[in-house]
Amino acid sequence: MITGRILAGYYAVVLINDISTQNQQLHGWLFVIKESEGGAPGMLAALTPSDIEWSFVFSVIPQILTILFLAMLYASMALTGLKAPTMSCTVSCTKWWPVHWQSE
Repeated sequence: MITGRILAGYYAVVLINDISTQNQQLHGWLFVIKESEGGAPGMLAALTPSDIEWSFVFSVIPQILTILFLAMLYASMALTGLKAPTMSCTVSCTKWWPVHWQSE
């Protein structure tokens, strides 16, 4: 959903401002990946660790960990929500609950 909005926004800006493909390639928004040179797999195979800007990678680790934590938190809440309707209760629950919960 968010990816679609980002792409729609990108194409809206390109169409409204009449930005050419060559201009986008010149400024690094589009890349020419030639099939005759191996395509995307060939380009990735030629990538070496010295081509990576490691200072940037290290600078975004806190953001990556935040996203990971929020995804794990969401997953745990979703799994708890899925478990709730099938929760069963033992006899000790009758002290607090007037109704016995049974698993379906």
